[in-house]
Amino acid sequence: NCEFHDLLSNGQPSGTVSSQGLGRTSPEYIINEKETNHLSEFWSNFLNLKPKKSLNVALNRFKFSYQRLLPEDRLIDLVIALESLFLTGIKDELGYRLALRGAFFIEEEIEKRRKMFDFLRDVYELRGAVVHGKELTNKDLKPFGGLPQNFHTMLEDTEEIVRKALRKFMFSGKSHDELLKDVDKQILS
Repeated sequence: NCEFHDLLSNGQPSGTVSSQGLGRTSPEYIINEKETNHLSEFWSNFLNLKPKKSLNVALNRFKFSYQRLLPEDRLIDLVIALESLFLTGIKDELGYRLALRGAFFIEEEIEKRRKMFDFLRDVYELRGAVVHGKELTNKDLKPFGGLPQNFHTMLEDTEEIVRKALRKFMFSGKSHDELLKDVDKQILS
């Protein structure tokens, strides 16, 4: 139920995004000119996109994560989005493969990849714990990027990772399968 208001005001891109009706209460987000230009480009590219089913699942789960009232439900949706992006065709070692592919796809530098790998593996394990009935506390969360985590910051970090991955998948100019093959080749080189 996001609404874009005054996308073009007096010929100058500007606008706001309202989160009313999304389940979460957060302040209105003001879009600056640069972001509006990116949004306009994104929307134009998105309308021309013919995504594979797994990319549609990832996009929908990302969208659903904004509608969830419970943080645990947001986590579940965000990890399903990651699974749809990185586990196409994979049947075993799911957490490891998601973390490995995700880290190589998202990050360029080796040290950042290591941190991303650890974070994605931990998030995957946390989602599994939630799905199987474990009550999570901040003690269950491991540091990310050298910073201690709480459930809220872990969700924000996960959301940003999904957003970054979706952007890269959608606008790379390659198919989902081609990108995953490239990632797997890169891992083996």
